[in-house]
Amino acid sequence: MASDQNEETSKSWETAEQVAAWNRSRADRERLLGEATELMLREAGVREGTQLLDIAAGTGDQTFKAARMIGPAGNVVATDISATMLQVLAEIAKQESLTNIQTHVMDAQHVDLPTDTFDAAISRHGLMFVPELEQALTGIREVLKTGGKFAALVWSSPDNNPTLSLPMTIISRYAGIPIMEGGKKPGVFSLGNPDLLAEAFQTVGFRDVTVQAIPHVHRYASAVEFSRRGREEVSAGPLGEIIKRLSEEERKQMHMEIIRALQTFEGPAGFVGPSESLLVVGIK
Repeated sequence: MASDQNEETSKSWETAEQVAAWNRSRADRERLLGEATELMLREAGVREGTQLLDIAAGTGDQTFKAARMIGPAGNVVATDISATMLQVLAEIAKQESLTNIQTHVMDAQHVDLPTDTFDAAISRHGLMFVPELEQALTGIREVLKTGGKFAALVWSSPDNNPTLSLPMTIISRYAGIPIMEGGKKPGVFSLGNPDLLAEAFQTVGFRDVTVQAIPHVHRYASAVEFSRRGREEVSAGPLGEIIKRLSEEERKQMHMEIIRALQTFEGPAGFVGPSESLLVVGIK
């Protein structure tokens, strides 16, 4: 079952069109997550010369920040289950003359790298989608040097992410399938409980585990603009495949309902939507 889930996740990011759509929203993610990403890197102890592992790197938003902090004396190994994502990452790294980045296609559940190799590890919004989290965390801990830190950002609870959870609830109703299930099933908000997140790290042997809430704000001219930009990003992932199964009329009605729900966050300053991640840090 877990392997089926991960195969489905991998396939959802394998087409060039999907990955291109995701990469086009890079600037939006930087505005939303840039400061949180820098905090994650600092908390992981990333500095000049660090040997760093990036889990579920995607197209490399955080990888490039880390590479610049580390400099030529260090190295970033960017891993992801999607080879297409990593191809885009490698192309951008080449364009930006970042020569201290290596890519490695890898399922986070099977960390096939030498033990005691890395000074630090990071993951930005990837751990929530790993079916066998304990297995993944065990493997990440094993490849860290003693005293090395693993810092990861995950989405907080649905209540603290209404700009994400409201559209997902509406999409779920139109599609007729649950897409925000809790429990052990992987998903956007599956690690949104701080206590359970800390416990997952402690269970595999990480020590001095801390979890802190990191607020974000989506700022756009209007709910319509936020919805439009969000649709492009959603189209790149698994939700995009679900939405494609709806009729044209159903999609139109669904998007109108999403916009009405999101207009709650419109005001004199335009669309200002609250969001929140959790930053978890553990030491080997």
